[in-house]
Amino acid sequence: MNPKTLRTHGDHVDRFARAIPNLGRLGELTREVVEMLRSKDWCDYSDATGNYHFEAGEFDYFLALQTVNARDVARLYLTPEERLEVATAMDRSRTGERKYRRTVEEIIEAHVHAARSLTTYWDRFGWTETRYPVGQRAILRARGIDPEDRARQARAKRLRRVEGWRDRVARVRAAAEGLTREELLAAIDALKQMAKKAPRVADTSRDG
Repeated sequence: MNPKTLRTHGDHVDRFARAIPNLGRLGELTREVVEMLRSKDWCDYSDATGNYHFEAGEFDYFLALQTVNARDVARLYLTPEERLEVATAMDRSRTGERKYRRTVEEIIEAHVHAARSLTTYWDRFGWTETRYPVGQRAILRARGIDPEDRARQARAKRLRRVEGWRDRVARVRAAAEGLTREELLAAIDALKQMAKKAPRVADTSRDG
């Protein structure tokens, strides 16, 4: 990429970085982050300190360098499509994948002129605190996995260790026969509340 284009991208990045501390509303930050991601200017740019290159899955490294807080990114007002885009641009499970994502150590080594800032900001702005900055569900969808289907499969696997569970579930279903739709939905809400307090299969020795 020629120096003029790198500088143009750098001007965009500079405006973005200067705006971050002054964005009073989460909606404004959401708009700025999504616009920057889609522009691709963050992938290759230059400023007074030197040149920068980030692969397609290294957007979180870039955001950290611009002092964007990971906790704010987790709260962005994103549509499902935007959340998928952001998640795909920082999928840490693909770290080490060639031409997609390097380790933070490799990023620092490749940008010696910004090593101190990268090291400091990566920790200071909360990027070490979570594996999924915009949520695991978005990552699963990026891989074509339905989170609800995955949860059902996990439950089915745990239930194989419990004797008599089919009979108990059948009794609950039988008790719900004849209820109206509204009554069924109310019962489901009540059961969901009970599920939050109930022990998992691994935590109980109950059998049939």
